[in-house]
Amino acid sequence: MSESKKPTASLFAGLTLIGLSFVCKAMGWNTVFYVLLVIGIILKSRFLVQSIRQGRIKAGPALYMLFAGVILVITSVILRHNDILLRLSASLLIAGIVLKCMFVVLMIVKKIKYKSVSHLK
Repeated sequence: MSESKKPTASLFAGLTLIGLSFVCKAMGWNTVFYVLLVIGIILKSRFLVQSIRQGRIKAGPALYMLFAGVILVITSVILRHNDILLRLSASLLIAGIVLKCMFVVLMIVKKIKYKSVSHLK
């Protein structure tokens, strides 16, 4: 596999493992859920770090939104086990997902703008 394809492979592997982890959670396999979730998060983080190092993603507002979203989602998962903070956990999860979706939209918009500008040259 070429060097440029490796980051994408780690992203898709991470997303697949995260998806499978939720299937395992639904089946009641909590230990497998946490193992697959952690490995998936590590693979997605690897993708981000490699993309930043290769210059495919530049540090800026979109990336900060992504990191804030990840932190909010992880915090919501931690707080979910506390009955008193369950509503806060749900709010943090929604906010984190919104921030992560905004990151994806911004990256798509940037990619479309880049392609349209490079096509004109």
